Amino acid sequence: MKTLQLLTTIALLLIANSVWAQREVYDRYVGRDDIDIVYVHDYLIDSVNTMDVILIRAKDSAGWEWMKEEFNILPLSETNKENLSQGIDVFRIFMANKFDPTQPMDPNIINDCLVKVSFLRKEMGIFYYSTKEQWDILYVNFCKQLKINKP
Repeated sequence: MKTLQLLTTIALLLIANSVWAQREVYDRYVGRDDIDIVYVHDYLIDSVNTMDVILIRAKDSAGWEWMKEEFNILPLSETNKENLSQGIDVFRIFMANKFDPTQPMDPNIINDCLVKVSFLRKEMGIFYYSTKEQWDILYVNFCKQLKINKP
């Protein structure tokens, strides 16, 4: 019985720690005038599974430049710049530390989040998964979207 209580306590602490990380990231940026930021609790990633997501959209070019610098978004290749100039969206998808998505990913995938950046819309989503199964679903869904959205 004590083992079950200990495991339950550990699980609750891990969940609370993850929620705290998302809230801290949201709170860090919510007061900025050059971006819009939204915290979405229980975003549906398939017909059954949910995860929390932070969405950030630049209001202007200064906000977009800040986002690219703050989150270490790599510059576009010449081909991608050309695609963007023709109205074709270019995406960057990368892993980052869930407690601070401005930092590189952690070796433990559960301590990470997935960041998806849209250059055309000047926005990004920070997807917080808490299990390997959620990561797998998220990864598969993004791969499908990228194939569908190819010109």
